[in-house]
Amino acid sequence: MMLSPKNTISRLLIVFTVAVFFVTVGCNDNRNFIDYRELERLERELLQEFLDINLAEWTALATDTIDKRNESGLLYFEMLKGTGDSVRTGKQVSVRYTFYEIGRDDDDKPKLFYSSSNVTSMAPLTYIAGNTSSVFAGLDQGIRFMRLFGKSRLIIPSSIGTGQYITLVADVEVTALELD
Repeated sequence: MMLSPKNTISRLLIVFTVAVFFVTVGCNDNRNFIDYRELERLERELLQEFLDINLAEWTALATDTIDKRNESGLLYFEMLKGTGDSVRTGKQVSVRYTFYEIGRDDDDKPKLFYSSSNVTSMAPLTYIAGNTSSVFAGLDQGIRFMRLFGKSRLIIPSSIGTGQYITLVADVEVTALELD
C-alpha cells in the first residue's frame, strides 16, 4: 500500500508533535531528575544520627572495633571473637547473616528495619572470600576480619553495599572455612 504525500506529512507532523511534547515535559518535569548528591547526603545524615544514638553502646559490647569510615565506609564490631582460623582471601567461607536497613520510624528517629536473613535456612551463604561478584563488597570486607565461629556486626554504607542509598547493618557469623 502506497502512502500519499499528504498522509506521510500528517504522520510526520503527529510524530514530531508527540516527540516535542515528551522532550519538553521530560526537560521541565523535575520528577524525572534524581539528585544523587542529595541522596548521598541524606544517607550520611541518617547514618550519623544512628551512630550518635548507638555507637557508644555497640562499641562497649564489642570485643574489637575497626573503623574504616574514612576509607571504604565500613564500621566493624566484633561481638564474639572466633576460636578458629581466620578467613583468608581466595578460600571458601560460609556465613549466617541477618540484614537490617537503617531507616526512620514514624517519629522520624533512626531505626533498624529487618531486611533479610539466612539464619533459619538449611544452607549458609558460601562464597570465595575476596570475590565480590557474589556478595556486597562491604560484607566481604567485614567477613575478612573474622575468624571461624566468630560473630560480628557490620555497618555497610550503600557505596560498598546495595548502591541504593540505604545503609545496611549485618549481623554475621562465620560457620565454616576452607583450610589450606
